Amino acid sequence: MPPRPQNPELARERLVAFGRRLRQLRTWRELSQESLASRAGLSRDYIARLEQGRVSPGLLPLWEIADAFGIRLAELVDEGLPRSWTPPRSR
Repeated sequence: MPPRPQNPELARERLVAFGRRLRQLRTWRELSQESLASRAGLSRDYIARLEQGRVSPGLLPLWEIADAFGIRLAELVDEGLPRSWTPPRSR
């Protein structure tokens, strides 16, 4: 199968969408960037850059983040609340 042509605009949209999802999961769990980073064995700066859509994560960091949340890897990109989580508290 020939490689697909790169579409920088689509790639950027996907990184931003993942960043929004990561921030959503983190805030649902009421975690700071620092605490998520610590749980995942990553730096706070890396988590911040992911949330801003400024960096493309590799597979291993994604797995570490999923483990830090206690969810399956697929749930990092799925919509809605992960099945194993209870709804966030009302504020």
